[in-house]
Order: sequence, then structure tokens, then C-alpha cells
Amino acid sequence: MSGPATAGRPAAAGRSGPAPAGPAAPALTVVLALLGALVILLLGPTPAHAVGEPGPTPQPLPAGPGVPPAVADWFALEGPDAVVTQGAGQLAGLTVQQRADVEIGAVRTVMVWTEGLIERADLTPAAEPKKNPAEWAAPLVLGDTAVGVLFADEPDDGADPTAQISGAAELAEAMRGLDLADPLIHDVPLDGWFTVTDGEVRPLDPVARENLAGAAPLEVYQQFIKQRADQTPGSAEPGSGAPEPAPPGGPEPFVWVAVAVAVVLVWVGIVVWLRRPEEGSRAEQPPGRSARHRPEHGARR
Repeated sequence: MSGPATAGRPAAAGRSGPAPAGPAAPALTVVLALLGALVILLLGPTPAHAVGEPGPTPQPLPAGPGVPPAVADWFALEGPDAVVTQGAGQLAGLTVQQRADVEIGAVRTVMVWTEGLIERADLTPAAEPKKNPAEWAAPLVLGDTAVGVLFADEPDDGADPTAQISGAAELAEAMRGLDLADPLIHDVPLDGWFTVTDGEVRPLDPVARENLAGAAPLEVYQQFIKQRADQTPGSAEPGSGAPEPAPPGGPEPFVWVAVAVAVVLVWVGIVVWLRRPEEGSRAEQPPGRSARHRPEHGARR
């Protein structure tokens, strides 16, 4: 009896030994699959994120004295887009691709003549930064050719500068030849551009050259600056080419005098003209007779 019983136990043990290992393999597979999916989810967006990263930062532009770093950065980062999108009118001779290839030169502060120079109280400094609003400018160059100027002013609300494109190629070429320390001066009444170097005023654009053919000592040219400032009250925007109108007011005193004299002369002429027929009729009457002695119609004989 013991033989069959002994033989039966190992057989039972053999059947019961591998039974727990059956369900463990699928569970491990599920766990590994979940871990793999989690890794894919974590690492999957990485290539797409890498593609969307910005390109290399543009090189900083040279900047003259007084140009804030934020303004120089704006010219470097936003200036090219402004040239492409806003330059179609002023840079009409350039295609879209050419405008995209335009390079921006050194950024300068726009200056104006000082009150001390205008009043001849103090010739140094001759210029000061433009205010209300502040303004900056940079030449635009395509290849080796100057094609225009990019202006930017500072809004009152502290927002980003406002861009303005000008096709003033001659001014841009002159700006390229200036040292960073040389001022870029906007003569507001004239709407011309000058610089001052070594005590001399030099014109930079055609409008300025019409008033100053070459270099002139600052103390000599000051009187012309003074005359323009006196004749043109107020200020004009860059590029307008026209001064502000004079403040409203009545005519000058000499105008009233001239009008009064003209009225008197006209009145005297009218009186003389009316008296001439009366005097002529009196001269034609015979001596000793007048209108009082004429017989009335219907008088008795």
C-alpha cells in the first residue's frame, strides 16, 4: 500500500510546483509595457520642442552716446521686420527679398540745437538730445549702398519704440561716415540734418546743403540758426518739411495804417469827382444871371 501512495505524492507535487509561475509572467509584461509607455510620453515631445526653439540672437549693433541698451536691442531685433513690413512705400525700389537683406548700421541719438546756441548765450554744447519724444536713427544699407534711414521714437506710455522708414539715402550715406561721437542734429525749422565736428557745422543732406554749401564755423552759422528759430515758432516733425503755422492774431499795426490811408484817399477822390459837374455848370451861365433869376414856368407876362 505504501508503494502506490509514495509514487502518487511526487506526481502531485510535480503538478503543483509550476502552477504559481503562470500568472506572474503576464503581470511583469504589463508592468514593463506601462513603464515603456511612460518613458515614451516623457521623451516624445523633446524633438518637437527642440524644433520650435528660437534661432541665434542677432549681433548687437554699434550705438552712439546716450542710446539706451534697450533701444539698441530693439533696432537689432525688431528693426529688420520693420524694414520688411513698413519699407514698401519709402523703399519702393527694393523687392521684399532685398528689404529682408538690408542691414542696419550704428544707432544714434537724434539731437537738436540747444537754447544756449540759439540765443548765443553758450555755444558749447551745440546740440542736445531731442525730447518729447526722444528719437533715434540708424542707416539702412543693402550690400555696400545706403538706401534709407530707420527712425524710432519713444512713446509716452513707455511701450516699444515706434518705427518710421525714410528713403533718405544721402543722409544714410553721410551717417555711415560719421564717428559715433559726432552728433546727428535735426534742424527742426529747416527740416535739414547737420553735424558739428571740430567747431564747424557740416551739412548732411540735400536740404541742409541748400542752406550751407560746405563747412562753416559754428559761431558764424549760429546767426542763421537764430533767424530760423525766430521766424518759425513751434516745431515740425522729422520729414514734414513745413514749419508750424504762426499763432493766430490780428494784423500788424502798419496794416491798419495803410488801410486807413487808402480809405481817406478813396473818399477824397469821390468828393472831388462829385463836385466837378456842379462847378462846370456854374461856369457856363452868363454873367449876372443865376438860377434864382430864371422866370418860372407859367408866370404872367
